Amino acid sequence: MSWEAIPLGVGPGAEVPETGLSFLMAFLLGPEWVYRTEGGTEARLVRVESSTGATEVRSRSPAEQSDVDQDIDDLLAAAGVPARPPGYRWHFRLTLAELRAMESAVNGVLGDVSSTQPSLWLSALADARREWVPPAGPR
Repeated sequence: MSWEAIPLGVGPGAEVPETGLSFLMAFLLGPEWVYRTEGGTEARLVRVESSTGATEVRSRSPAEQSDVDQDIDDLLAAAGVPARPPGYRWHFRLTLAELRAMESAVNGVLGDVSSTQPSLWLSALADARREWVPPAGPR
C-alpha cells in the first residue's frame, strides 16, 4: 500500500491525530478507512501554556508544523512505512466513538511493545486491526 492509494475525499470522519502511531494505523487501515483532503499546509491551532500558567490558543508556525511532520515521518520510516506526501490532511472514515474504540484496541496490543522500537509497532498494529473491526464496515 502507498499513501497515494488513499483517495481524495470529503465527508464525515475524524482527522488523523498528529502522532506517528495514528499515522501507522491510518497506513494499515488504508483506502477503505482513510481519505485525504488537500490543504495540509495551513496552520494548525495549538494550545500553549506560558511560564505563568496562562493558556493561549495560536496558530502553529510553519517551522513548528514542519518539525511535527518530520517527527511523524521519521517514526513512519523507523517502522518501515514511507513518508506521507505533503500538502494533505488525513481523515479516518470513523465516528468519534469508533475512533476511541480503535485507540483502545491499539493501546491494548501496544502495552507489551517497547515505545523505543517503532519497527515492532507495525506488526502489533496489524494485530490491533484484526481485533478491531468497525461495526458498520467501510463507508
